[in-house]
Amino acid sequence: MAWIVALALAIMVGLSSYVIANEVRFPVKSLAAGVPPSAIASANVALQSYALRQTENPQTTVNNLERRLALQAYQREPLSSTAAGLLAVSMGRPSDVEKRQALLEQAGKLSRRDALVSRELITSAAQRNDNGSFFRWLSRLVLTNDQSRKVYIRAMADATAKDGAVAALAPVIGEGPQWSETYWNLVAGRPASLSNAAKLRILVAGKPWGQAAILPTDPKLVESLIKQRQYDLAVQLTKTLDKQAFSGSSTANLLANGGLYRQPKMPPLDWKLATSGNLGATIDEKNHVLLISAIGGARGAAAHQLLRLSPGRYALKWSLSSDNPAEAGALAASLQCADGTANSPAPPPVPLVAGKREVDLLLVPTTCEWYWFSILVTVPDDSAGFDVRLREMSLVARKS
Repeated sequence: MAWIVALALAIMVGLSSYVIANEVRFPVKSLAAGVPPSAIASANVALQSYALRQTENPQTTVNNLERRLALQAYQREPLSSTAAGLLAVSMGRPSDVEKRQALLEQAGKLSRRDALVSRELITSAAQRNDNGSFFRWLSRLVLTNDQSRKVYIRAMADATAKDGAVAALAPVIGEGPQWSETYWNLVAGRPASLSNAAKLRILVAGKPWGQAAILPTDPKLVESLIKQRQYDLAVQLTKTLDKQAFSGSSTANLLANGGLYRQPKMPPLDWKLATSGNLGATIDEKNHVLLISAIGGARGAAAHQLLRLSPGRYALKWSLSSDNPAEAGALAASLQCADGTANSPAPPPVPLVAGKREVDLLLVPTTCEWYWFSILVTVPDDSAGFDVRLREMSLVARKS
């Protein structure tokens, strides 16, 4: 008799272990075993059934069988977030709104990894216009659901355009989550979200978050702002992250990093350098030199940056040397209106010749406020090209 009892106990232990091992991956098998612990299995069977029907019809609701299984699971295991979540979702009557929300929030406290509960809490927050809860739960889904991470980050990037998103997202992004680089890359490509994204980046650079170091994604955000002609916001962001930017007085060099003492940090409000196959430019920090190399057929800007300029007279100064000099007209400095103002007059390009030089430029009154300052290269196809060293470049406003 004793061995029969022992065998029965062993079978029960074995069956229970089987249920525990398969209640999430194979809940139907676990439920069919008919032995405890079946509460979690019941909830997961209901969840699988509901999820399968939702793939066929996203508007479907929890049916009676699924609700009954979830209720059985909840009665046996009140700490089952899946059961609580399904019961909450099944409450569709207007009179159940508060009870539904309370049950969802309880389920959310039980588990941050329950995708159904998180999704419903996100939807509920959006319907209530509760931006703080919306982004908090969305960020938790990003952390806990690897398969759908990109989908959730894209949703967050899109939602950045919402009113109130900056304040709501700051506690989330300010912590520097591991997925933040993906977020910044995505949001930089969304014109509707750009303005709020820049304001958010400026906000989290300050206290209490202190995300003040320049991130690899920050130049991309600045370039996107400039492409959308949000120049003032681009300058504000650059000043926040690059304390040396625009540090001169009104009579100082107007070119950012005109002394060529460092690699560009926030182009194109710092130098944007060419890196094509036939045209390249790099800064030699040690010697404070801009090295420009071009071969036959090279055309375009070896370096350029965006400037805000007022009408008036300016002095352009530079020092140029070369062991392999450029042909006449192959290298020039240019100012062109950047804000799309039609027929905005600009001074003619200035040939950059060897030696230490100074040339006056005149900007006549116009509606244009933002200009591209470019070092242009034009090399004939049959030319051998050139290598030059440019140093001490400055653009200074003349006193009237």
